[in-house]
Amino acid sequence: MDRTKHNAAIITISKEALLGYLQFEGGKVHSIKLDDERWADNIEIVVEHPDLPEVFNGSTLIKITPAYRFWKRGRFIKMLRVDPPKIKT
Repeated sequence: MDRTKHNAAIITISKEALLGYLQFEGGKVHSIKLDDERWADNIEIVVEHPDLPEVFNGSTLIKITPAYRFWKRGRFIKMLRVDPPKIKT
């Protein structure tokens, strides 16, 4: 039996909070899993949101790695999603 100690826990977060952090507010999370194909340190999240490409039911989804811009304002760091761009409403 392996007695190696680790600092670990199960982290829970609401779908709404996750979508907010990713700046896909109002979207819908369909699934979350580890990306087993390429790098074990990536997480795949299937998200439905108007800023994402339109697809037909049953179509293969493209993989998108969102890009964010960060800048410091006083003591705070502001983050803005720049790719895919936000739709202006």
